[in-house]
Amino acid sequence: MAQQTIYLGAAANDRTGEKLREGGAKINANFDEIYAFKIGFSAFGISLGAALDGPAGRTLLGALGNSGAQQMDGSAHLTVNSTAGAFVASGTEGLCLYGSGATITAVHADAGQGSVRSYSYGGSVASLRTYAALGTYAARTDLTTGFVISDWSSYGYVGGAFTELSRIRTTLTSAAPAAANKQTTMTFYVCRDGSSGIVSAFRLQYGLNESYQVLAPSADNTLTLGTSAQRWSVVYAGTGTINTSDARTKRDAGAIPEELLDAWGGVEWVQYRFLDAFTEKGEDARWHMGLIAQHVRDAIDSVMGEGAAIRLGLVCHDQWEEQEEIRQPVMGEREKKIGRGKKARIEVEEFDTGETEVMQEAREAGDRWGLRYEECFAVEAAYQRRRMDKIEALLTGR
Repeated sequence: MAQQTIYLGAAANDRTGEKLREGGAKINANFDEIYAFKIGFSAFGISLGAALDGPAGRTLLGALGNSGAQQMDGSAHLTVNSTAGAFVASGTEGLCLYGSGATITAVHADAGQGSVRSYSYGGSVASLRTYAALGTYAARTDLTTGFVISDWSSYGYVGGAFTELSRIRTTLTSAAPAAANKQTTMTFYVCRDGSSGIVSAFRLQYGLNESYQVLAPSADNTLTLGTSAQRWSVVYAGTGTINTSDARTKRDAGAIPEELLDAWGGVEWVQYRFLDAFTEKGEDARWHMGLIAQHVRDAIDSVMGEGAAIRLGLVCHDQWEEQEEIRQPVMGEREKKIGRGKKARIEVEEFDTGETEVMQEAREAGDRWGLRYEECFAVEAAYQRRRMDKIEALLTGR
């Protein structure tokens, strides 16, 4: 039905307008048509009702999609570019966009910020999710090894065209994907000068993180690699570390005190096995050679006074506070069929699997003694040089 307009007359009170009853009938007819659609969303800020479905609703919403095929079911799921047989809204999605092309939807902004945002209130999680499967919507199949699950890319207008400037890619890398085999890799891509395309910069994978560029701290000489309570087990490198030894960064340079060299004579180089290695391997645990931090401390302190070893800096003592374990529930998703026949739909609901995962490991308060071996070697070299000088003096009689 076309909109019915009430004729008001040529001028006020000229008795040419429609009668009150006829005008009221047109008003009722207009509202009856609006309520017949039962629209469950706000158009241009005007709330129009509770739910929209059927051919009349698709006609009203025909401008939303190229195909003119839209649907809104009784749960206020608005689907664009789809018929009920091709695609049905699942879960509690309010707006579903369906298509077989590469681009399903786009956000443009001539001013301000063009953004897609997720808001959440009442304690629920605000999330942006991507889903990927092989097959079709109606006949989904499992992903295979090497499948790229998602790309989050940023494009900028450079050189007269939009070009990709960065990307975060998630790839299924498990050799045998299954319910308990879902290893994935996240690769970070960026642009660099001298190249027109993006290049991989960093890759995250459980048990192995790879950097394709220089890995550097945000500020010079301010951050540590690991902590006294969270150490790296082994460092593999092509060459040794380079320590700053620039004269411009030092003061009070002088000879190693004779008293320290006297004390160093009481330091013993030993062989030992690590407790954790022996617990794991027993007698197969390997032997190591070196120093014991407490032995070095005691040897120096016995000659130079208590605390002298730490004040010198070649012996380190680190402490940490107790840390409680923090766990969180492991949530899963499962499909649930709602309704029957043609009106049936599949909802995806989240559920608590009953399992939990550790977000923060428990840790008792403790402390650990350590050595700066390069400084210990320097003192050992000075001690041996002094010793050789004394032997040479005795032999030459000087």
